[in-house]
Amino acid sequence: MHNTLVPSSIIETQGPGGREISAYLPPWDRQHGQFRVPVIYAHDGNNLFDPKKAFLGRHWKVRETLDAMILQGLVPPLAVIGIHNTPNRMSEYSPVVSRQGGGGQGRQYLFWILNELVPWATQNLPVSNLRNDVGMVGSSMGGLISLYASFWHADRISRFGIMSPSLKWADHHALKRFLPRQHHKRVRLWMDIGLLEGLDPAELESVDVTRFAAQQLLDMGYVSGQDFCYCEQADAAHDEYAWAERFPWMIAWLFSRH
Repeated sequence: MHNTLVPSSIIETQGPGGREISAYLPPWDRQHGQFRVPVIYAHDGNNLFDPKKAFLGRHWKVRETLDAMILQGLVPPLAVIGIHNTPNRMSEYSPVVSRQGGGGQGRQYLFWILNELVPWATQNLPVSNLRNDVGMVGSSMGGLISLYASFWHADRISRFGIMSPSLKWADHHALKRFLPRQHHKRVRLWMDIGLLEGLDPAELESVDVTRFAAQQLLDMGYVSGQDFCYCEQADAAHDEYAWAERFPWMIAWLFSRH
């Protein structure tokens, strides 16, 4: 009997505006044909697949992880479109201007994803653009912009992974000015933090402020275990190693059959 399974693939290409993109396409069975699959749009896409492109050579091993999870039936076949960062990363991932750090181009960056990258991906790759099939994930500043996107664009995206979000940006704007004015959205949220992050002098408040944000979401009406999952990982720092380890937990929860 012939093996009809087509292995996964990584496509390295340029998206709209010449932006570098790395896309993971899942394994599929020739007997069933190729079909449109759910898709995750991931910030800092250069850290996902290739240690030669990843920050400090530490990548998330997304291909290996998803291959195993899909073949074991833990998640449905799904694609990941990694959006490489640029020297303008801090500005693109920041939703508001900070007096200390500038930035504030987050809305424009998200507009580009939804109105240029998503149509491009739908035309060029076997991915779905249906709201329930689309997710967004990011870590650090990528986690911060994903948090804001979960409220700004809940009409287009239904699943959000918010890993170690940089909540101190712009004097804790998210906690003080943004979340208190928001309302529950019909989305599925994952938020996490590593307990060693609070030991880094640059991230002293990380654990406490992330716990506070999680409580704000619960007070807003999100229900733990239903549309919200908050995770703390012991012995985990603010780095690619920790996010790679938590990536399968996050994906399993965001795309669990429910």
